Amino acid sequence: TRLLKISIEDHDEIMAMDMANSLSRAYIEFNIANRLRSSQNTLSWMTDQLYGMKKKLEDAEEQFLTYKQQEKLFSVEGRQKVIAQKIEDFNDAYIKSRNKRLELEAKLKELRRSSQGGVNIVHVRSLIQNPLIDNLYSQLLTSEVELSRLSKVYKSKHPKVVQIKTKIDNTRNKLQEELKKEVQSLESERSVLLAREKVLQKTIADFEGEALGANRKELRYTILERNVETNQRLYDTLLSKIKESNIVGTVDVSNIRIAEKAVLPQSPVKPKKKLNLILSIIFGLMTGIGLSFLWEYLDRSLRTEEDVQRYLDMTVLSVIPVADLAKRSTLSKGKDGVTKIEKKSRFRHHESTNLSTLFLDNYPINSSFAEAYRTLRTNIKFSLMEKGLRSLLLTSAGEEEGKTSTVANLAYAMVQTGASVLMIDADLRKPYLSRLFPSQQSPGLTGLLSDVFSSNIQKG
Repeated sequence: TRLLKISIEDHDEIMAMDMANSLSRAYIEFNIANRLRSSQNTLSWMTDQLYGMKKKLEDAEEQFLTYKQQEKLFSVEGRQKVIAQKIEDFNDAYIKSRNKRLELEAKLKELRRSSQGGVNIVHVRSLIQNPLIDNLYSQLLTSEVELSRLSKVYKSKHPKVVQIKTKIDNTRNKLQEELKKEVQSLESERSVLLAREKVLQKTIADFEGEALGANRKELRYTILERNVETNQRLYDTLLSKIKESNIVGTVDVSNIRIAEKAVLPQSPVKPKKKLNLILSIIFGLMTGIGLSFLWEYLDRSLRTEEDVQRYLDMTVLSVIPVADLAKRSTLSKGKDGVTKIEKKSRFRHHESTNLSTLFLDNYPINSSFAEAYRTLRTNIKFSLMEKGLRSLLLTSAGEEEGKTSTVANLAYAMVQTGASVLMIDADLRKPYLSRLFPSQQSPGLTGLLSDVFSSNIQKG
């Protein structure tokens, strides 16, 4: 089942409902009109095809009838069966005649071989079934028995002996003549059988040729018959379709129906606030994550020890953590509301107060902030152990990167080990060391270098 859902959006819910229902009814009417128009076009086309198919059917039937009349064929199946039966019968007769001829030839061969080596009456009697020869053979045996009896009584010249010998010779001659007649009879019968075989072979060949001709006729017959049947089926199919189209064309019914009519909506479909909120959150997260990855990709600053080792191939002496102001020495508020450090400090409180809060003296000795500077002090000392630490320059690429606080805290850490440290503020643009520590403002580094003189240097 296929369903078509119609959705209409409009500011007026009644208008949207009416438009959806009107559109569905219009679609059904369009479908009915389209089906009727299609049925009419199909009916017109099939009617034209029907006339052409009827003409083809009539031509095929006429051609088939003409061929049957010319060849005098009305049922090729019966004719083929008759021809096949005749071929089988004549073939059986031919085989029997041939077998009989071969048997006669074998008898003749044995008889000729017997006559050449002397007549063997016993062997001849097994080959020929002739009563006269059997009778002569019996007389011959009787005479030979009589001769054997007389030879024991009389001499060979005795008339009775001579008479019986003459009788035996006459019997043998008659037997030989009968044997020749029998051979001639067998040869005649062999000739008749051979001629019969030739006639049967010719008859079989004629029937086989007729069968081949019948096969060709049957093929043509089958083609014409199948052509008639095919055209008849096509004609019947077209005629049936035309009748169906005539019935459908008179019925004003659509195969489409309205499953559910549009009703007034209970709430607006737009905007979908929840969906928009969820999508906004999702896209915001995706955008934020994407921008984070992009910023991370574009950021070339050094943030970790690994970055320094990877990009600069240098050893990190120490990592100074972010100052934790909560772990500094105890702070208190005065009456004027200004925060003061209860522990005495050598810092002066003026505009550099924020910088002074990073001084190592304001943090407990066991804090991570103080430990980082002690680690820096120790690593510098060990790294320059062979050369000896005489002077050390601390600088950076930009402002407010911790030069002043690092110099002050490193010097403070070295002083704690008993070393003497001289700090020189070489930042000629924004010097801060002189503001952090109580000292005279002059002479400065510039004056010292230009005048090349020594002055009193206040020790910290």
